[in-house]
Amino acid sequence: RIDPRATLSFYPKSKLVNNHGLYGELDLTWTNAYGTTDWTSFAGYFNNFQNTADGYIAFRRDFTYLYFDFDPTNTGGVKLPAGTSYDYNSLVLFFDSNYRKKFSFNVQGQFGQYFNGLRQNVNVTLNYRVQPYMAFSLNVNYNRIELPKPYASRDLLLVSPKFDFTFSRKLFWTTYIQYNNQISNMNINSRLQW
Repeated sequence: RIDPRATLSFYPKSKLVNNHGLYGELDLTWTNAYGTTDWTSFAGYFNNFQNTADGYIAFRRDFTYLYFDFDPTNTGGVKLPAGTSYDYNSLVLFFDSNYRKKFSFNVQGQFGQYFNGLRQNVNVTLNYRVQPYMAFSLNVNYNRIELPKPYASRDLLLVSPKFDFTFSRKLFWTTYIQYNNQISNMNINSRLQW
């Protein structure tokens, strides 16, 4: 596996922008038996702000070789056959707000091809903290996967709130909840640490 990256950064004299520029990345995996099995490439433009917020826009290209039959929706639909490979393109947008604030957020969207169909993905994370007593976060991940017949198309939703309470320097309570409509499942993990 290789994962080279390159960045060209510019540092303007600005009260708003810290640095910005172009970047590229290639993540490539191969084996002696099958040759290239997976690769992902990015080419994009990034912007880092003085207040620690940042964002980017990127063109993404993926290649995937399937060793086994695979259902991209993981919902029990007709599977793509083993031994096939797929090239697909998408556009990725990302923004991360200033994490020094009590309320912060990040949002990412990915739109384009997915195996032999299309995918729309939006991922949003909200964070709120009351120092030094409490932190709350909520992550919502939505995927719309559209595949040609006879393969399945699905709307997939993952919702994950998390609560952290600090009672003292020695006593903490963390609760993590996750709802997944892909398998109609809800998980709760709660830990009291002393």
